[in-house]
Amino acid sequence: MIISRYELDRWELFASLDEGSKQEITEFFVFFVHDHGYGVLYKTLGDDVYGLGWNGKTTNLLGLSGESYRAEKTTRPTRVEHLSGKLIKYFCVDEFVGTALDSTGCIYWWGNFDDDEYKQDIRLPEKITSSHRFKEVSCGTQMIVGLTVDGEVFVWGRIFTIREFKNGLQIRLGHLVKKFSCGGHHVAMLAENGQVYTWGDGSDGQRGYRNFLMCDEILVRKLLLDDVVSIKCGVWCSYFLTRQGQVWACGQNTELGVMENCERDEDDYTVPRPSKVNVPTPVIDLGVAWESDLTIAAAQTASCLYTWGRTPVQEVAVSAPLVAAFLGLATPHDQGLIKVDSGQRTAT
Repeated sequence: MIISRYELDRWELFASLDEGSKQEITEFFVFFVHDHGYGVLYKTLGDDVYGLGWNGKTTNLLGLSGESYRAEKTTRPTRVEHLSGKLIKYFCVDEFVGTALDSTGCIYWWGNFDDDEYKQDIRLPEKITSSHRFKEVSCGTQMIVGLTVDGEVFVWGRIFTIREFKNGLQIRLGHLVKKFSCGGHHVAMLAENGQVYTWGDGSDGQRGYRNFLMCDEILVRKLLLDDVVSIKCGVWCSYFLTRQGQVWACGQNTELGVMENCERDEDDYTVPRPSKVNVPTPVIDLGVAWESDLTIAAAQTASCLYTWGRTPVQEVAVSAPLVAAFLGLATPHDQGLIKVDSGQRTAT
């Protein structure tokens, strides 16, 4: 995803910067924390990483050190010493933890993995010890998930307070994985055999089946949906894009976007099995962003851009790129970094 330098001002945090600072920005990731607001990590032309906005005393989500360590927020760009000069190519941050991937395939992690607001040693950004090299990384509420160059998936951290995987756990599904997406406490994986598999919490229908048991958390199950080409997990839900351009969803959200006549639980809130999302024409691209517990989804078709999450599915633009749905909001969770078009940068 790419935006122009002038579109940076759609985010209040960037609008507060002087023009010289904005001209240095090459890539960025924006996240949102309930009751606190937005935070952003961005890279500069010199491969420095800066944090701005919400950080959190009990989380240190911007990975700040020194006098800024565990500051509630920063109103000025603050250099992230432990990530600068590391050739970072991917960021992902949620409410308690953050992660990054560098150009050599190493994962960094930081934040609060212990759910203890009084813990004195909130983790600063550091490399995860692993003999593997990774090509993708993402994070949930308190877990880090990585996909190796060999198609294996590993997870670190915890699911709620029940399961802890601080030393890393391989999710074994019997097939190599092409793509994955991480929800708040669950993972969806698209394997090389063309099937989708899920792992983790499924108590809100996000794993696509009824009668979830707590013992299912560390068990892999196959999703009963064919021809999936892309998967995007929300906090408590999952979205699947098929080869035919249809979007299917399961789990729960303020507005999941599914048809009114779809199968629902008795509370009329949870959709336990994949149901078709109400986008009228074939979808060519799909993205989701997390605004705390709310998932904002957007679908791009050949002629229109649709979005839903706070509201039912609605058309918001004609012939617009997918990123247009997220201007001023949290950026898509699995996108990693939004690029700033260098052609729009004023020469210094």
